[in-house]
Formats: sequence, structure tokens, C-alpha cells
Amino acid sequence: MSSQAKGKEPATSSRQEPQARLNRTPLTQALAQELSRFGYRSNPEQLIASTLTHKDSKPQLASLPDDEFLALHFYTRDFYKAINRQLRSGQTSEDMQLIVDNMQKGLKRLSQDPQNLAVGTLYRGINKPVTDDFVHQNFRLGDIYRDKTFISASESRFISSTGYTATKSTESGYRRSPLLEIESASAVRLATLSNMEGEEEALFGLEAEFQVTGKEQDRFGNWRIKLKEI
Repeated sequence: MSSQAKGKEPATSSRQEPQARLNRTPLTQALAQELSRFGYRSNPEQLIASTLTHKDSKPQLASLPDDEFLALHFYTRDFYKAINRQLRSGQTSEDMQLIVDNMQKGLKRLSQDPQNLAVGTLYRGINKPVTDDFVHQNFRLGDIYRDKTFISASESRFISSTGYTATKSTESGYRRSPLLEIESASAVRLATLSNMEGEEEALFGLEAEFQVTGKEQDRFGNWRIKLKEI
């Protein structure tokens, strides 16, 4: 009898393996905390578990560790606002820093496959109307442009342009926010990480820097600014 019991041990271990994957890791605990702070009403742990089911449906993500996938996946949701808000403030919580670190590791890992890279022209709308002085001060020709936050951009100019905002100015009438045209060398496509159909967003790591190579204004006062990743 004892030898038969031993013979069944591998099967018992196999049945327990999927459950072990759902154990709370430092990253999943940090993510659950930050999702709650951000205002997600769903149970964070259940949401994380269902998100991992999405990962399992994508064979091309099998080599991406769960923690790195989760950090990047939730950036493709509106949780990106919480991530970038803390990065912009310069005061990231320990929980958020762990999420950011896993995003960085995930981007680096995914970039090893050329099929994941969005190389070429990407488009990004600055999500606010700005003055001409702002453009001249922040986008001088030849200067280096960088951001404290993750920079995302679209492979579709149309999708990017629909994100424009406009404001009423007593001096110049309605004005849309500028369009950035970015020559990318390292942005990582997020399509396989997202729940959104037709996702065309790509993401640069925090270390990304760009040179301002051109800028022009159309007759309606809208700016188009050209950047090249260096």
C-alpha cells in the first residue's frame, strides 16, 4: 500500500501546481494595494487572477513572468493614470515602485524579440492645449526631450489624433493640443498585453530620450513636433 501511495504523489503535486501560481507575491500584493487606492471597485485579487487567465490565452506571452505581465497589462487600462501621476510627482510609494520596476523589466524582456518592437514613426498627442511659448520653451530644435513618466504612442496617426483636446482662447480661438511624431527605435508593442481589440499602442521605457528634429504650425495654429529617439 505504501508503494502505491508513493506512486500517486506526482499526480497530487500536479493538481496543486496551478493553485501555487496564484499565491500572493510582493508584486501582486503591491498591485492590489495600488488598485484599491486608485479606486477599482472589483476585488483586486480576483481581478489579478482573471487577468492571468488572459495571459494564459496568449502563447506568445508564455516566457514573460506573471509579475512583469501584470504590471504592463494594468498600464494598458486606466491605471496608467495612477502610475504616471506618482512618477510625475517624484514621490512613488514602495508599492508603486515595485510595479514600475516590473514594467521596466518586462519591456526589456519583450524588446529582445524584434516582432515586439514598434520601429518607425509613432504618434502621440499631448493631452492638453498648450501655448506657442510652451512649445518654443520645451521643444527647442536640437534639444533633448525626456519625461519623468512612461511615454506611450500609437502606430496609427488617426487613433492618436482622436485624443486631441481643444480650448477656447480669446486671442487665437479654438486650439488643439500638439501632435508628436516620434521616430522610435525601442518602443514595445502592447497589443498582446491588452484586453482592447485593435490596440496599436507602444510604450517606451523610462530611460528613453529624444532629440527635437523639427516643429511646424499649421494655419489653424496646431503644432506638429518631430522627435527622434537617441
